[in-house]
Amino acid sequence: MKMALEACHSGECSINQAARIWQVPRATLQLRYKGIVKGFQHASGRKPVIPSEAEEELTRLLCDLASRGFPLSAKMVRDVAFQFANKHGIADFSAKKGTAGYDWMHGFMRRHPNLSMKKPEALSAAHASGVNRPVIEAWFAHLSEFLMSLGIKDRPTNLWNVDETGVQDFFVPK
Repeated sequence: MKMALEACHSGECSINQAARIWQVPRATLQLRYKGIVKGFQHASGRKPVIPSEAEEELTRLLCDLASRGFPLSAKMVRDVAFQFANKHGIADFSAKKGTAGYDWMHGFMRRHPNLSMKKPEALSAAHASGVNRPVIEAWFAHLSEFLMSLGIKDRPTNLWNVDETGVQDFFVPK
């Protein structure tokens, strides 16, 4: 394909002649010659709705939420992806439904095999396994690291005591 394209650009032969000589599909060669399709790799299927750089940013956001103790369900990931796309001016998701589609989610998980969906444990299991010294020490170490990352560890005026309702008391770092 590359040699056929170079021959067409240099004027050695026409698109039809290059397609016959190098035995490549004429329509494919023509699309690459006109610049509609870039590169020489085979790329079947549609391009992802969210560009790969933005998708990497979304992946980092999801991992950050999970590391802070807020793992998301598949439905919540689809909702976050919709909001993320709207914020970045990508309008390919259904505004009527207000969420990314099931097929997008399936493709997203295929493109990012390092991510996984895990069902959260029941609260009683968390209490049963979480009341031991190593787990509690790990939790406070993570809290200390988190406060350091925010730059408020040595500023007690920025620490607040609030009601624990709705706050998860365990997390599973990846």
